[in-house]
Amino acid sequence: MPDVRESPTCSDMLSMPEQAAAGHRDIRPDDLLGLRDIGPRWRPSQEVFSAISPDGSRMAFFLTRGDPQNNSECRTLVSIPLDGKGKALILDSGGEPIYDLLNIRGIAGDYGYPSVNRPQYSPDGRWIAYLRREKASTQLWIARSDGGGAEQLTHMPDDVELVAWSDDGASVLFATRPSLNAARDAMTKEGQSGFLYDRRMVPFNSSTPALAEDPVYAGFALSLPSRRLRPASAKEREKLIPLPAADTTAFRLLRAKSGSGAGAWTVKDDMKRWMAPISLWAERGGKAWRCPDTPCTGDEMNSLFGLWWSASGKDVLFMRRSGQGNSQTSLMRWRPGALRAETVFSTENLLVGCQISGRLLLCARETSTEPRRIVAFDTRTGRERVIFDPNPQFAGVRLGKVERLQWRGADGVESFGDLVLPPSYEQGRRLPLIVVQYRTRGFLRGGVGDEYPIQLFAARGYAVLSVENPPPFYLRLGDRGWTTWKEAERDNVHAAHERTNVLSSLTTGVQMVIDRGIADPSRIGITGLSDGAATVQFALIHSRLFSAAALSSMGSDSQMMVYGGPALIEERARMGFPLYDPPFDNEGKAHWKATSLAFNPDLPKVPLLMQLADHEYMLGLETYTVLRNHRWPLELYSFPGEYHLKTQAAHRAAIYRRNLAWFDYWLRGLHDPELASDVYERWDKLAREAGRVPDSDIQPALQPDLHIEQGHDAPVIDRAKSGLPRGDHPQ
Repeated sequence: MPDVRESPTCSDMLSMPEQAAAGHRDIRPDDLLGLRDIGPRWRPSQEVFSAISPDGSRMAFFLTRGDPQNNSECRTLVSIPLDGKGKALILDSGGEPIYDLLNIRGIAGDYGYPSVNRPQYSPDGRWIAYLRREKASTQLWIARSDGGGAEQLTHMPDDVELVAWSDDGASVLFATRPSLNAARDAMTKEGQSGFLYDRRMVPFNSSTPALAEDPVYAGFALSLPSRRLRPASAKEREKLIPLPAADTTAFRLLRAKSGSGAGAWTVKDDMKRWMAPISLWAERGGKAWRCPDTPCTGDEMNSLFGLWWSASGKDVLFMRRSGQGNSQTSLMRWRPGALRAETVFSTENLLVGCQISGRLLLCARETSTEPRRIVAFDTRTGRERVIFDPNPQFAGVRLGKVERLQWRGADGVESFGDLVLPPSYEQGRRLPLIVVQYRTRGFLRGGVGDEYPIQLFAARGYAVLSVENPPPFYLRLGDRGWTTWKEAERDNVHAAHERTNVLSSLTTGVQMVIDRGIADPSRIGITGLSDGAATVQFALIHSRLFSAAALSSMGSDSQMMVYGGPALIEERARMGFPLYDPPFDNEGKAHWKATSLAFNPDLPKVPLLMQLADHEYMLGLETYTVLRNHRWPLELYSFPGEYHLKTQAAHRAAIYRRNLAWFDYWLRGLHDPELASDVYERWDKLAREAGRVPDSDIQPALQPDLHIEQGHDAPVIDRAKSGLPRGDHPQ
């Protein structure tokens, strides 16, 4: 697990500094690193992480804030009034982060993925149950909802993972997985005679096998009055560990019940087909209706999320994506029996963790320039009001202007992005451009993984294009009867269709910024984590548009099919990835030549910064080694105790600073006076070895428009000839 300690400076988590005049000073790294975050940041938007009191008057959730100086984190359980008139309370403070044990490819492992620790109000509203982790042990705690104190309830040998209340509120229900510790003990014993290299091994993550089993929950009930512990009954287990309702013909994906007992649900027409249509149904008074309107339907890639009954019990409310490239979120209302669903409101803002309380839809909301806040929407009118802003001081920071751009790629696929310009941008001046991937919904912090601080780049004189990936390539093929997403992914992998799809969209957005006279096409940098990292590699191979790059992870090289371990190799082979079998047959060579920089060392030498988690850095060694052998200007950093999403505050601060300095050096010829001199001595040496001269910040002459150049096997974007696949965008 990531080593994130409790911060010693958490007493001010609810203190609200006097709000300064809007935009009175430039942004600093601490403005982003020190934000108070509502709920977990890296979770699907439909997951609910807050609790509403039984009387509907208050909401409870966790607030966190990083502390780079101590490499620690503040964590507080807070309660806020929903009418805006009462006082926000800290109910408990402290504890370590809790991460999910993910079962991937049939093996359970640690990947640093934050858990949803949702507090639970007791039926009478007096208590809140939740999980807290101390000294590597997660246990059940309760806090008085009036702020009167908190206490630990359990001292189980196994981590507590699930929490609920009995119907009468006399007992707290919880679940553990005893088989986990048993499996770990067996693993320790096995290690005494050596680990067999089998599908449990994930070498890039650990030299110890992952857990091969799918652990089973054990449910318990703890009486509050007597503190007596007993096994949970079958009914209590069902409440604590709910199972999806299924029958022989349909699977109810979302379910909602009104106060009068009416039901609403979504159904997948054929559970054996991954892309089978999903539809909305409702039942009341013994009669069932299917909503016939298009917004009520979807599929696995674009379906409804969030399903409720209105306060009156007459209408079904649901949320879905809408607009070009699904850039908007809409709240819809449908009265069972009606032919049409109505739009209550649509917004480009990110809404997460939404739930209904009376007439209100309560959500955490992010705008492009505002961190997460708690807001309430009137479900009849769509009117919005802010209930709680944990970061009022952020309004005093001067931010760059944000503009939503929309375009169609060369293949006609819709997508969008956000263009951020310096606060004092002068019209007509061309700027170096940084591309940040691959989601651009909500607060523009640092892209997926939060490693490329968008507003800090803008404040330093960059234009920044934060891009949203287009819909996957396989969607344009229609339903081909795939039974899982992995089968559909094979069509993405074939002939690098998905990578070409993403690059076509991304370069269309870049072209749009160049055509408007904003971006200097000779000074463009590209960044990425995960899927974004794969796009960076593909872009550097198939284009000459980018002058510098930074990666936060790797996984597009042939040795992924070694260090990924047997389970990953088996999965990827079924998706169409070639096995690691050098010198490779023609098909294998063609695949890796199209996607891996390690197979393209003779390309123009683009400066490449790799800041990788220590549990993943082995996946970057092939590219690093080959390219450095060919004198590419590369640096690789490994961050200890980190996984795919880096969480340690000191690491995040170092990553921010190094990314800013890297692009300043290569795209603008600037030095950060606070960086050690040996850093620039190394980078100067890299530049000399590569025969490169870092670009200067002098205003360049305007470059010609870009045009298409088709290579023999893929589009090639050549800066010398200014070639770029053209899409459609407003001039």
